[in-house]
Amino acid sequence: GEDGYAKMEGDDWGYGFNFGVLFEPSEQTRFGLSFRSEISHELEGDVKFDYPNATIEGAAGSPGLMLVDSDIEAEMDLPAIVELSAYHQFNSEWAVLASVLWTNWDQLEEIRVRFDSGAADSVTSMEWHHLFRIAVGAIYTPIPELDLRVGISYDESPVPDAQHRSVRVPDDDRIWVSFG
Repeated sequence: GEDGYAKMEGDDWGYGFNFGVLFEPSEQTRFGLSFRSEISHELEGDVKFDYPNATIEGAAGSPGLMLVDSDIEAEMDLPAIVELSAYHQFNSEWAVLASVLWTNWDQLEEIRVRFDSGAADSVTSMEWHHLFRIAVGAIYTPIPELDLRVGISYDESPVPDAQHRSVRVPDDDRIWVSFG
């Protein structure tokens, strides 16, 4: 058989707030703490299907489900984020940086899309857990006009196991390396 295709699009305006504090015990050392609030969305959009045969057959000869383009709605809460960071300048040439970021993905239990066509809801069970990202870096300044930067971070995946991984939101633990 031929594969089909479905494209869902939705949009919404959300609001939240950021809060941050900076503590500078000396000219060479500073610590920061930031908080970004959860942002709730009530997405509205549409789904478009492109299937060679627009009917998916049901089990044991049942009539199946007719896939028709439709308006859709979904609710989604983007998580709160807290980050603690530090910076220390050893001398005029060397400085180090570090941060720990926590994201509260625990609240995302499922993604439920409701179809105005009357089709059954599309439900993706997420059951994600909160995650941490840890990062360290250095800045080398050989002359005042040039900063050379390098960093590495480890970013945990919020996906608890293979059962909760989705092609909609693929994810895995990551190691990021940056320089410039």
